[in-house]
Amino acid sequence: KTAGEALNIPAASVLIGSTGVIGKQLPMDKICAGIKELPKKLDSSLEAGTLAAEAIMTTDTRDKQVAVTIEVGGKTVTLGGMCKGAGMIHPNMATMLCFVTTDCCVEKKTLQTMMSAIIDDTFNMISVDGDTSTNDTALVLANGMAGNEEINDADSEDGKKFYEALLYVFTELSKMIAGDGEGCTCLFEVKVLNASTKQNAKVLAKSIVTSSLTKAAIFGHDANWGRILCAMGYSGADFNPEVVDKVLGEDKKNAITCRPADLLEPELDKIEAEMKQWKQQDEDVLSYALFPQVATDFFKYREAQQKKVDPTVADEKNKAYPV
Repeated sequence: KTAGEALNIPAASVLIGSTGVIGKQLPMDKICAGIKELPKKLDSSLEAGTLAAEAIMTTDTRDKQVAVTIEVGGKTVTLGGMCKGAGMIHPNMATMLCFVTTDCCVEKKTLQTMMSAIIDDTFNMISVDGDTSTNDTALVLANGMAGNEEINDADSEDGKKFYEALLYVFTELSKMIAGDGEGCTCLFEVKVLNASTKQNAKVLAKSIVTSSLTKAAIFGHDANWGRILCAMGYSGADFNPEVVDKVLGEDKKNAITCRPADLLEPELDKIEAEMKQWKQQDEDVLSYALFPQVATDFFKYREAQQKKVDPTVADEKNKAYPV
């Protein structure tokens, strides 16, 4: 009501998003006083956008923003978004706020359909601490001021182009939240290839990213691929573990392939050969998990194996590295 009065719009047109300490009542007197001052500060500058992104931060260590421009029907269309969130981040949204605005002219029902599908593939696929949300909000506002012909079909050429741009914005924002999670030191992604269905792929991927043991292995830069296979096994998805290749690495120059027989010495030679081959290729190597130093640790492990280092010894000079 106070915001509606301050902006001279109906109270029903005001959309509310709120996160904070669970159980603590909001200081409404301070909030209402602040709301009355906001219309004086309305601005379309980049600096004003950054102030808004910073204003919604709680335990975040940095503001989270992304924007893109595309051409729709001969008109330049802009999509910009900001979000906050760092704790209680788990699939099924998260304790987060996300606001995306666009000047694209897009029919409301079509926009809702696009957004629902995109949320399911972005914010509903990230995890930090395993705690789901008590309150979360994601909003997309479109004012149509770009002047393009209205998009009312998600499968049209313009609809697909707008969908991809909206997907990009939500994907980047969701990665920013996961990467800025409370206590996080690195971000890892999971890509499942050649699954029987998209749903199976999502179940497998979500099981891996929510696995505490997998997170612990990545935190320690330990290519313990058994934990990944374990998480896949209890996911409930249907797959054959005997033919699963697990590719771990930051990029094509820092990746190793792990298979059920990797602990056999002949397989180590194959892995080393594959890594050298990837370094000579231009095509990207899609990875199931992204984290640094894997390749370095692998070569140290190979060197330790060749020198017959006692695997029970673990110090800075003489360390065994498990694959």
